[in-house]
Amino acid sequence: MSRMVSALFFREWAALSASRVVWVFASACLLAGFGVVLGAGEADSAVWMALPLLLYLVPLLGLLAGVSAALGDLEEAPMMVPRAPGPFIRSCVKWPLWSGLIALAALAWLAPAAIRSGEADKLLQLWAMTAGEAAIFVALGLALGRLVPGGGTSAYLTALFFGFLFIGGAGVLGWVAARSDFFQENPQLWTFGLMAHPVEALRVGLMFSLDTLPVDAERLPAIARWWLANTGLWYAALVLLWSSVALGAGAFAREKI
Repeated sequence: MSRMVSALFFREWAALSASRVVWVFASACLLAGFGVVLGAGEADSAVWMALPLLLYLVPLLGLLAGVSAALGDLEEAPMMVPRAPGPFIRSCVKWPLWSGLIALAALAWLAPAAIRSGEADKLLQLWAMTAGEAAIFVALGLALGRLVPGGGTSAYLTALFFGFLFIGGAGVLGWVAARSDFFQENPQLWTFGLMAHPVEALRVGLMFSLDTLPVDAERLPAIARWWLANTGLWYAALVLLWSSVALGAGAFAREKI
């Protein structure tokens, strides 16, 4: 079994290394980073220039990458030997490689920006949370690719619809909920909703951890004060929870040919 897992790992790594799409994507991120170094934008705004990449582009890329990996796995499954690892192990092999690829591409964007901005610590923090976000959405993509019937087109369209709804819709729901009497009287419930959502948790955690929003902590619910004091720990737990659930859900999908 261990030899089969190792073979799957190196086979997947070779496929990623040979992909022109991967190299174009990484090169584009590197060029964007050097654009900051050469003066495209204010140096002090390097962190803020990175936020759209983290909050919107990385989740969508993670979903599409996960769907692509899942569909490739489903196409190869009928050709595997009978004692080959099951779908859960195969997904667990693909998951770190694809999420790591997106994290490395994001690092290619952030590392040059850190040279000019002088904010290497903040940009490193952004990158660490980006790696976690990529892991979550690649796992979700792997699940969608296996669970959505109808082949590749349906899976990709579902991933895009889910991504836009999950990323943008949560913010709208949170905005509406924050203005309702029920949630104003029970702010801990509204706070927990933000904490549980991977994109909203990243958004709020970054804004507060980067010391950009002056807030009186004493006026916040106890759970919010704990969260803002432990954003890194909480997001690591969130990554493990969302990724485990998504990978587990995808493992129960039937093998489609």
